[in-house]
Amino acid sequence: PRSTLFPYTTLFRSTVKAGTGSAFGKGGIVITNGGTLDVNAQDLTGETVMVSGSGVGGRGAIVSSGGQQIKALRNVTLAGDTTIGGAGPWNPGNNQNRWDIRAASTSSTNGCSLSTGGHPYKLTKTGGNQVSIVAADVDPKLGDIDIQQGLMGWETVTSSMGDPASNIIVRAGATLSFYNSTTLWNKHFILYGNGVGTNLYNWSGANVVIGPMQLNGDCVFWGGGTSLLLSNVVGGAGTLIKNG
Repeated sequence: PRSTLFPYTTLFRSTVKAGTGSAFGKGGIVITNGGTLDVNAQDLTGETVMVSGSGVGGRGAIVSSGGQQIKALRNVTLAGDTTIGGAGPWNPGNNQNRWDIRAASTSSTNGCSLSTGGHPYKLTKTGGNQVSIVAADVDPKLGDIDIQQGLMGWETVTSSMGDPASNIIVRAGATLSFYNSTTLWNKHFILYGNGVGTNLYNWSGANVVIGPMQLNGDCVFWGGGTSLLLSNVVGGAGTLIKNG
């Protein structure tokens, strides 16, 4: 419940599912101490969200159930290492449980942010669904990104992946995707492939990676869109398999 004394809705040690887009009012949401926000396919872009932790059962401090919601959140601040996710599997034709951090316009980051308050916090993606960052202003201090399951997309004019000296790790069976991006993606890319699942999906457009890339195992690259340019060292003991 919200009052004039406590303008934020605070979630801890349990899951709270949004029933409508206005369910939390306008004060903002704080997710902490093992709590989980289930977006539940609602448009919560009017809320500011402060989040930390891995959520109930480690399944994510922010998840979504129900249908796809590309306008889920707009302003998210990490107050510590944070896990996000949702049930999958992701499917472009029927993308249940997808949710985005997204600006009102895909051509401008105005009013959309993924902040760490200047701290090198880690962001982990778990669960088999899709979560995309679309036209967001990303904190330049964002630390490691660990894509453990499902798909995590970086789209359009999103400013960066945070600190270029940190890692983005794509686990075997998980997918990193790019969609019509104008950003030169700069981080240490570490991919673990199983020869079956797509590690890197060039979904749409001409996308450019300027950070170094280490391949472990049989890493699959899906060549959709126009082109994918890898302009730094591609090394490691693994192999690169191009599909599409």
